[in-house]
Amino acid sequence: MTDSATREEERKKRIIAATLERIASSGLDNVTMQSIARTAGLSKGGLTHYYSSKQELFLEAFTDLFDKIVTECKTHSDSYDRPIDKLLSFDMIFRIDHPLLKMAHPILHNFMSVAAHDRLYQDIFHTWVEAWLDLIREILEEGVADNSFSCHDIDFTARTISALIQGIATRCFLAPQTHPTQWAMLAYHEVILKLLGFSDPR
Repeated sequence: MTDSATREEERKKRIIAATLERIASSGLDNVTMQSIARTAGLSKGGLTHYYSSKQELFLEAFTDLFDKIVTECKTHSDSYDRPIDKLLSFDMIFRIDHPLLKMAHPILHNFMSVAAHDRLYQDIFHTWVEAWLDLIREILEEGVADNSFSCHDIDFTARTISALIQGIATRCFLAPQTHPTQWAMLAYHEVILKLLGFSDPR
C-alpha cells in the first residue's frame, strides 16, 4: 500500500471512530456531519470527500462496530479450552465498563430504534446476528462432538443463546439499578448451564 493510500485509510478510520464517538455521546438524531468532521479534525468538505451522506457514513460505522464486537468476543472465547467455558465467556457483553462495550451499548440501542423502520439498518442487524450465530454454533458443535454437554438442535439453541445475550444486555444497560452486571452474569451462566444440561463444576 502506498503512503497516500495508507493516509487515506487512516483518515477513514479516524472518521469512523469520530462518528461512533459522537453517536455514543449525543445520539443519532443530534449528530451532524459538521460535528463528526470537527471530532475527526477535518473540515466538513474533507469529510464529504469520503462520505457523501450521513446515512452512508452511519451504515459503515455501525458495520465496523459490530464486526469489532464479534471479533472481540471470539478472541475472548478462544482463550478458553472447554466449549462450555467459551460459551460462558460471552458474559463479557454485560461488562458495561469495558471500553468497547461502554460505547457500543448506547450506539446499539440507537441503531435498533432506526432499524425498526429502515430496511438497510435491518439488513446490517441481520448480518450481525448471523455472525453471532455462526460463532455460537461453532462452539456448540465442538461441545456436542466431545460429549461435554447435550444439545439436540444446534441451530435452535444458538438462536436461543443469541437472543438471551441480547435480552440480558438490554436490561443491564437500560435498567442497571435492578439488573446490574452481577445479576446479568449470574442469570446468563445459570440459564446456559441448565439449557445444555451441564453439571460439571470444574
